[in-house]
Amino acid sequence: MARNISISVSVQDQYSQSISSMREKTVAFNKDIEELTAKIKSLNKEKISLNIDAVKAQQTLRDLQQQFKNTGNAADQMVLQLANANYSNVNKQIERI
Repeated sequence: MARNISISVSVQDQYSQSISSMREKTVAFNKDIEELTAKIKSLNKEKISLNIDAVKAQQTLRDLQQQFKNTGNAADQMVLQLANANYSNVNKQIERI
């Protein structure tokens, strides 16, 4: 006499939702990293440009200091003061970055 036995198994997937949530957060995190990387590259380019400007401004300042030293002219002094202000401004911009 054969008996008919039925077994019922119930399975619940509790991992798929967690994995999907982790995937979404990872995608968002990767996007944030890409944006930050782009911003860092932009700031580095700006800083390089400002450093070049600072070197040029410093050389101009030295030249004007020598010119004023040689002439003592009030006009040369005014140009020297403007160059000094420009050099200070470039350095302040570099410090902000």
